Amino acid sequence: MAENKPKKGLTAKETAAIEYYIDPSSETRNNWSKSYLRAGYSECKGWKRNACTVMNKNHVKTAIMAMRADIGEKIAVTREYCIERLYQIAETSKTEGNVIKAISEIGDFAGFKRENAPNEEREQARKALKDKELTELERLSRARTEELSHRPVIRQIGA
Repeated sequence: MAENKPKKGLTAKETAAIEYYIDPSSETRNNWSKSYLRAGYSECKGWKRNACTVMNKNHVKTAIMAMRADIGEKIAVTREYCIERLYQIAETSKTEGNVIKAISEIGDFAGFKRENAPNEEREQARKALKDKELTELERLSRARTEELSHRPVIRQIGA
């Protein structure tokens, strides 16, 4: 977290709660109730209502949006630097493994998570497995039909 000095129009506790609320490294990030308590507000009867009241103040909402914008700019610069550095690694690396890893990381930074991306190989493997299973079931069905067709038919002679 940055400094704990009150911002313009905010109390020290409001400032602290906002910083806990928006700080990417805070364990109370995006949880106003926990941020409110961690900032030093008491957990008295009606504290949740009080927390909601504090968060809904116009100057608190404005401060949250302003601080998020500041953090967003910092994160963008950091992300930009990381992607640029990974491109350098991918272009200059002498081992194929490092190149592949760098490209993979670039994809992650750009928001393309590998586990969510369509995997053509996986789909082809599933299709091949289904085809293989169908072929095996077809073979077993033919063998069973053949086996049954060669059995002598026993008829009961009824009275």
